[in-house]
Amino acid sequence: MHLIAAGGISGMLSWGINYPIDVVKSRIQIDGMDGPRKYRSSMCCAKALHLQTGWTGLYRGVSATLFRAFPTNAAMLPAYSITLSLLTRLRAEKHVSQY
Repeated sequence: MHLIAAGGISGMLSWGINYPIDVVKSRIQIDGMDGPRKYRSSMCCAKALHLQTGWTGLYRGVSATLFRAFPTNAAMLPAYSITLSLLTRLRAEKHVSQY
């Protein structure tokens, strides 16, 4: 149960911290698709977004991402841990059987 909670909370924290960077990345990816480019760099994009919408613009839509992040990461951390344990055990058994 601790792995599920740890995975979910860490996923939410990760997205909460990295979400503004992802917003800027997404803006740069679509920049210039419908005309001339607006941004020269990531910093230029972040500053323009901040001037247009304030700091809240960097977090627009974060709630849907956080709702998705918890169950996704809550499942991934235990799955990774279980897989690692099984593979470690299989490797140990293989080394024992070789001797």
